[in-house]
Amino acid sequence: MDVLGIKRTYRNLARITQILQVFVRHRFGYLIERMELKQHLPFAAKILRKRPLPESEALSAPRRLAMAFEELGPTFVKLGQVLSSRPDVVPLEYAQELRKLQDRVAPFESDKAFALVEKELKRPLGELFAQIDAQPFAAGSLAQVYNATLKTGERVVVKVKRPGIDEQLATDIQILKGLSRLAERRLADVPIFPPALIVEEFERTIRRELDFLTEAASTDRFYREFKDSPLVKTPSVFWNYSTISILTVERLEGINITEAQALGAKDFDGKQLARHLLEVFIRQYFSVGFFHADPHPGNVLVGPNSQLILIDFGMVGRLSGDLKSQLVTTLYAAANRDVEVIIDIYADIGVFQPTTDMESLKTDVESLIDHYYGFPIKRVDFRELAQEILDLARNHHVRLPRDFVLLLKSLATVTGLARMLDPEIDLIATIKPHTRKILYERFLPHNVKSTASMAAWYMQAFAKKAPLQLKALSRKLQRGELGFTFKHQNFDHFIQEVDRSSNRLAFSITLAAIIVGSSLIIMSDKGPKLQFLDISLLGFAGYLFAGILGIFLLVAILKSNKL
Repeated sequence: MDVLGIKRTYRNLARITQILQVFVRHRFGYLIERMELKQHLPFAAKILRKRPLPESEALSAPRRLAMAFEELGPTFVKLGQVLSSRPDVVPLEYAQELRKLQDRVAPFESDKAFALVEKELKRPLGELFAQIDAQPFAAGSLAQVYNATLKTGERVVVKVKRPGIDEQLATDIQILKGLSRLAERRLADVPIFPPALIVEEFERTIRRELDFLTEAASTDRFYREFKDSPLVKTPSVFWNYSTISILTVERLEGINITEAQALGAKDFDGKQLARHLLEVFIRQYFSVGFFHADPHPGNVLVGPNSQLILIDFGMVGRLSGDLKSQLVTTLYAAANRDVEVIIDIYADIGVFQPTTDMESLKTDVESLIDHYYGFPIKRVDFRELAQEILDLARNHHVRLPRDFVLLLKSLATVTGLARMLDPEIDLIATIKPHTRKILYERFLPHNVKSTASMAAWYMQAFAKKAPLQLKALSRKLQRGELGFTFKHQNFDHFIQEVDRSSNRLAFSITLAAIIVGSSLIIMSDKGPKLQFLDISLLGFAGYLFAGILGIFLLVAILKSNKL
């Protein structure tokens, strides 16, 4: 029999038990009960009622969730980071606590790392590197990183995947999928983030992070895009030294952009840096359509002559031509206070849910635009504005595209850094030429022609297939083969409760019958007797059996908290 929809193995069962125990210890036992998973806990009643951590009583639910994730290890730390990156889905207080999760763990032995490098690259370490540090300079839940020098003299950074991490993540993801399916069925009335959506996005994210060739491709794309730019430098990839488990890139060194005193000591121009930073990222957003989604200060360095250095392209976002155009149109519609156009654009994207109250959403969008309308641009805090947009989306059950959320967060971080370097910088003046270019290109004759051609092709395909589909539908209707499928929300849980009640009722009737039968036997005064009580032995045995069954029934009712 499968557990949570995954294969029943000792490893899976042990991991499920561990996960459930950790959540119970951090006072989420009520959710375990609601999901009917107590059977996977040893001594369930004792754990559920007596073993929560005493210090957790004064902590908030978001903090306790972050603590549970941290205790459960790499998979859940990464899950917390994914949740914290979706404040449009996760309540703000949860996102803020999960953002504190640090992806720093004890490094694994360098001997194992070097053995993996030799296995993956199929050459001895001495033939690959002139020098490689004996200890990593950084270690995370998925990999650790070494400084090295190639035989050809290039200084590089070598990222090595943690042994066994693929198998551990695969097991945990399967368990999370099972838990998310249960949660959607049995916790529909609990105000939590949509679990299946989060697990699905987490799986996509973590599989990309586990494939170092994907990160290598992203790094290489940025390198080719900006290799001739005087404003920014990004690392090149050494493809002959990279595999799915090993990533080798050029080592670039610079100063953390937030170290203002260090920048000043080296006569760096803060105003120039701010302009360069905005130019580089606005080009990524609106021209390249491929952007660095995690531009925190540790990933944005400054080299000689105020040249920006971008590193670590493990998290990137992508903007299609249509999405770029829709974003620009949204900006112009907001500037003109045209809420209907904004709503229509996002209806086309498909972000609204059946539970979205469109009239209430329009009212809140108007209020948000009115709040900022007429503000001097230097007074607008883009981080606060981005958070308000994400809060509005969450409150109205609007599921924004992942890349749109990454764009908001990236833009908020970049504008914050630019404002730190130059409080007087004009953000709109930097953005405006790019937005005008996108709108202009959208209406160029060859683009209009291309769009019209595609629309004509779809219409032609529809016109060709529609009669055949209508004919097939008519035949099914005539033969009585046309049917409809109805999906019952939480109906399976209702059936389980009915089954449980029926079983208890049948158990109680059987128990009553045993008691009545035993009483009749005792009253008949026939058969062997229990000498010291002078009653029928068979009747006494019936009472004893009924008493034991009654105790079991009472314990089951008490444990369910439904007396």
